[in-house]
Amino acid sequence: MIVIWIPYSPYGAQGRELELAIAGWRRHFMCDDYRIAVVGEHLPHIKAPDVVCIESPRVEEIPFMYTQHLDYVSCMKACHARYPDTDGIIFAADDNYLVRDITLDDVKALKYRDTEMNVNPHQGGWKYDQWRTRQLLDREHLPHVNYTTHVPCWFRWDRLEELWARYDMEHESYVIENLYYNTYHAGEPAIQCGEVKFQLCAPDQWREVTEQMKVKTWICNSPEGYTKELEKILVDYYGLY
Repeated sequence: MIVIWIPYSPYGAQGRELELAIAGWRRHFMCDDYRIAVVGEHLPHIKAPDVVCIESPRVEEIPFMYTQHLDYVSCMKACHARYPDTDGIIFAADDNYLVRDITLDDVKALKYRDTEMNVNPHQGGWKYDQWRTRQLLDREHLPHVNYTTHVPCWFRWDRLEELWARYDMEHESYVIENLYYNTYHAGEPAIQCGEVKFQLCAPDQWREVTEQMKVKTWICNSPEGYTKELEKILVDYYGLY
């Protein structure tokens, strides 16, 4: 069985993102045996045979650490405890909308954003964690390709557990995609994420979605890119009324 993990926070929900993301997996993921694990706190009420909701309270903040990344480790451990016999997990988001048929091999195919991971650490938050991750990779003499693509990706449990233990990732926050793939897949061929996704970063970009759906695999959005117009296009596409 394949587990698709979607982290959930009620504080960032803007509309029907989670419902739309689940509809995309159901329509286009070519796998007969999967579960969508929605993990977080204050979860929505979802009764469906292919969805499990796993309550996982937000971890306590640690000074200078990015809480969301610490919380990811906690949520992934909750998934593994529920499904201990699986080999790994698909890490997805509630604003990843699948619009083309894919297999697990398509998810496993490496995708990257850029090759430098350059950020301004003084902006704090996620960017500070990206900077910390880059510093760690440099100390370990590893590449620093940026694999934070905002499209679903695959992690093996044994390798995750090795990283968690090696870098005390329950207490030390790092960008998991960049630490994992630069450690275990350094130098392997990868495709630029723009080849498979269209990312909406501004309200007016919904006008491009219909055409982009013809050529891309994923439609994704930042908080600024989610609009009622985008929602309507996807509701119509998935037949959700």
